Amino acid sequence: MARFEPQTNELTAPFWDATKEERYLVQWCTACNKAIYYPREVCPGCLLSDNLEWRESPGRGEVYTFNVTHKPGLPFMTDRLPFVVALVTLEEGTRVVTNIVNCDPSEVSVGMPVKVAWEDLSDGRKIPVFEPA
Repeated sequence: MARFEPQTNELTAPFWDATKEERYLVQWCTACNKAIYYPREVCPGCLLSDNLEWRESPGRGEVYTFNVTHKPGLPFMTDRLPFVVALVTLEEGTRVVTNIVNCDPSEVSVGMPVKVAWEDLSDGRKIPVFEPA
């Protein structure tokens, strides 16, 4: 295993199926018209609606905060050191936890514009990560 591979379930299947085609989906509440991260059964914003849908995102945003990891939490991540774990604010307004790739970790900064990039998983899915825009 070269990286952690998330499991798919009924709730997240549309997201993971879209990654096979490098399409980045964001869950939306149709009642309050807000983006949701991470996938839920009920909107955490209005706390009333289960009218949720998946919408395609351009996959652009900016770094809200980040950490450069120098010691892996899992042994298989050793060859990726150092790596950046970030909270990215998408254009849709929600924030997602991700990795920043394709740049030196010392170049990452708060407010840096980023766009989605893709890393292959072993089953044909791809995991969205972000790189400088």
